[in-house]
Amino acid sequence: GGRLVDFTIAWDTSGLAYTSGGFRALVLMAGYMGGCAWGGAMLVAARARGWARPVLFALAGFLAVFTLLYARNLCGILVGFGWAGFFGLAAWHGRGWHLSLLLSFLAMRNSINALTDLRDLVVISGTRATVTDAQLMSTEMTHGLVPSLVFALATGLASLAVFLCFAWL
Repeated sequence: GGRLVDFTIAWDTSGLAYTSGGFRALVLMAGYMGGCAWGGAMLVAARARGWARPVLFALAGFLAVFTLLYARNLCGILVGFGWAGFFGLAAWHGRGWHLSLLLSFLAMRNSINALTDLRDLVVISGTRATVTDAQLMSTEMTHGLVPSLVFALATGLASLAVFLCFAWL
């Protein structure tokens, strides 16, 4: 199995995860597919009566612990603890449908961000200007025989499928 070594967030909201080991293709797709899965799971929780508060508390706790363990730059630390505090306060002081609305908004925003990141991945995968996850998959898995655009599209379709599975629950 693989493991997360550390995580950075840049001021432009981009992020970079440093990993060690694991199934490389899954690791490279994890951010996109995980974002869609998490968004879908939050959407399901927002619709379930009484789940919004515990999910927001869990999200606050997860972000605080994740930040302590893996954030390695000032932006990552501020963003991680800032959102953890916000979610904790919202869960503590929020009432009824306000929490479900907040969780629904977070779910949709998270999923939309993951899908727009995938769109960007598809657009830039054909260029050599920057190294993308799709280019790494192409190089590491097929030695460049399969174009990175194919990996970008496959990741996008898989991520969309994950989100839609949750959306229909």
